[in-house]
Amino acid sequence: MPRNRPIGLLAALLKAAEQGALTGFTRFTPEELAPKLAPFLASPLGGRQLSQSLWYAKRKGFLSTQEQHGQLSVTLTYKGRERLLALERLRLTVTKPTVWDGKWRVVAFDIPERRRYARDTLRIALKRLGFVKLEGSVWLTPYECRNELTTIAEALLVKPHLRYFVVESFDGEEAFRIRFELPAK
Repeated sequence: MPRNRPIGLLAALLKAAEQGALTGFTRFTPEELAPKLAPFLASPLGGRQLSQSLWYAKRKGFLSTQEQHGQLSVTLTYKGRERLLALERLRLTVTKPTVWDGKWRVVAFDIPERRRYARDTLRIALKRLGFVKLEGSVWLTPYECRNELTTIAEALLVKPHLRYFVVESFDGEEAFRIRFELPAK
């Protein structure tokens, strides 16, 4: 199963609602929703994952349901539209420069447990940006990405919990040079 599912599934659900693909249900169940979500997902998903995402989206006020003539339709709320835009910003990528500047970018974060979803989503976004885990909540990349990181932190509302460092060297650096295919010192 892909590790980027939390971003992908919620974004697919909100995107499908935005485009009006979630209409004509007799019941609001994962079995009825899954075929309508298939075009918005890269891979198939289980009913439990879909149930949890639907419950989360409705509880947070991202989706609303209406019944007309015995059929349910799901629509995107204003709050859901804002969340969809934020999730789409999480899909940022960093362009790899032709020549490395010799500096490491380190991100450290301490996001409270009550914000677990934001913390998990941040980890996924860091992986997409090309970061690797150095230790615990400390991540590392050799490429400049401050702007992308700021955009993601603002989208997840975790900017106060995040620190960005630029360092010249650190212990164990050689293993990361090999991992990123960078020239040796």
